[in-house]
Amino acid sequence: MKYQYLPIYAGFVALTSSFMLGYTPLLLSCIFLLASIVTYINYSIDKYPAIKGRRRVSETALHFGALLCGWPGAIIGQEFLRHKTKKMKFRIVFWMTVVSNCGLVVWLHTIQGMVFFRDGVSM
Repeated sequence: MKYQYLPIYAGFVALTSSFMLGYTPLLLSCIFLLASIVTYINYSIDKYPAIKGRRRVSETALHFGALLCGWPGAIIGQEFLRHKTKKMKFRIVFWMTVVSNCGLVVWLHTIQGMVFFRDGVSM
């Protein structure tokens, strides 16, 4: 097992447990899945122009995808495609987006977060 995938496994267990215990709706897991697919696609779109020296997806767009629940797809893209694994500044900002996103999910488990999420979903 690759240690790089541990955050994905932990996130999967946390989201599944949260859903099973009735804290978060299935919608949150669907958001993570969809955002991860889109983020992975962005990494793959960026990989080949990087090799050829052509116009690329901006790092801001890659980070934004990770921040919006797409970080599992970003981790898979980084490891599977061997893309964006060397640039330390990028990696630091990336892991900050992961921590920020996980902090938001933890906040959703507070009373204020549950009310916010419930009211936002019911609109």
